[in-house]
Amino acid sequence: MKHVTILIPTYNEEKHIEQAILSAVNQAEYVIVSDNCSTDKTPEICKKLAKDYKNLIFYEQENNIGAIKNGEFLCSQVKSKYVMTMGGHDILEENYTFELKKILEENPNCVLAYPNFTNIDDDNQIIGYYDARELKFGVESNDIFTRVYTIINSLSNCSIFFGLARTEELLNSCDYSLVSAIDHVILCNLVSKGKFIQNTNATFYRRYPTRTNNNQEYMKRISGETKIDYDLSYMCKKKFELVNNLDCNDNNKKEYFINLSKKSLQKRHAKLCFSEVRNKIEELAKLDETFLLYGAGTIAELILDKLSNKIEYIVDKDPSKHKILSNGIEIKNINYIFDNNLRVIISVLNETIFDELISIGIEYDRLISLNIFND
Repeated sequence: MKHVTILIPTYNEEKHIEQAILSAVNQAEYVIVSDNCSTDKTPEICKKLAKDYKNLIFYEQENNIGAIKNGEFLCSQVKSKYVMTMGGHDILEENYTFELKKILEENPNCVLAYPNFTNIDDDNQIIGYYDARELKFGVESNDIFTRVYTIINSLSNCSIFFGLARTEELLNSCDYSLVSAIDHVILCNLVSKGKFIQNTNATFYRRYPTRTNNNQEYMKRISGETKIDYDLSYMCKKKFELVNNLDCNDNNKKEYFINLSKKSLQKRHAKLCFSEVRNKIEELAKLDETFLLYGAGTIAELILDKLSNKIEYIVDKDPSKHKILSNGIEIKNINYIFDNNLRVIISVLNETIFDELISIGIEYDRLISLNIFND
C-alpha cells in the first residue's frame, strides 16, 4: 500500500512475530521492525523474513532501551504520508490499511482512522471484542473541546491507537518524556488536531498474550529501567495542560471543559498519581502544625509513612471497618471532626468526598485534598 508505513516494535515475540509481519508486509510500502534486544529467536525470524520481503526493514537494538524509546526510534524512520503501529503479536485483517487509508483520503479533516477490534488469545482464539461506541460520537465531533474531553473522560482501552494516522499530525503529538500511559497522551494530543473516524470494513486482531507481569515488571519493560513506579501524575498534567492551552473565544465554554476535565482526571487517575501526592505530603511535612486524617484506607499508608508524627487522630465514617489503631494512631468516628479545629487531610482521592464533608458542615478552609492539581 503506497504512502503507508507500518511500525512493529518487538521484544521476545518469537511465537507470534512471523504471523504479525506476514499480515502486514503486503499492506504497506514499508514495514519497519525494531527489536528491543530480545532474548529469544525473534531477531532470527525477522532477519529471515527481511530476506524474502524487500519492503521489510529490520533493526536490532544493541541494548534494551525500553518500549517507549524503541517506539521513538521507529517513528524517526517514517517518511510516508500515513503511519500505524502494531504489536509484534497482533494481526491485521486483509485490506486493513486499504480501508483505513481510503476513509482518511475521503475525510481530509480526520487525522486518524480506526477499525473494528477483535481480541484474541495466544492461540488465535477470539476472547472478545472492543466496542468503541463510548468514544465514537465524541471523537468525530467538530468541536475540539468535545473531542479532547472524550479521550480524557472515556478512554480506557487504547485499541484505537492502532489505527492509521496522518504521519505529520501523529509525530507532532508524541511526547517521549512520558513513561506511563504514553498512548493516552498521544491520542489526546492527536484528537486536538482533528477528528477520528471509524471504518467498520477493517478489523484489527489485538492479541492479549498471557503475561504475569506486575506493575514493576511492566514499567521495566516499557522504560528499560528497573526502579520506576507506575505513576500517572505526568499523564494527567499533560492532558490538563492541553485543555488549558486550547484556543477558544468563549471563556465560559473553556472554563466549563477545564472543570469537567479536572474532575474526570481526579476521579479516574488520582489514586495512581503517586509522585504528585508525595510532593504534596512533603509540603505538609514542612509545616509547623498537626492534622486530622480522614479515611484509614486508600492512600492512608502513604500519608502516615511521612506524616505519622503530625497526625493527631484518624477519623472515618465507619471506624469498625478498621483496627483500633493505624500506625499507632487511634481511629475515631467522623463526628470527632467537629470536636476540634485541626485541618483535615483527605486520604480518599475523590472530589465527591470533599463535597460530602462540606455538606455536613466542615469548613472549606479546614480541608486539605491531596489531589493532582494545585488547588
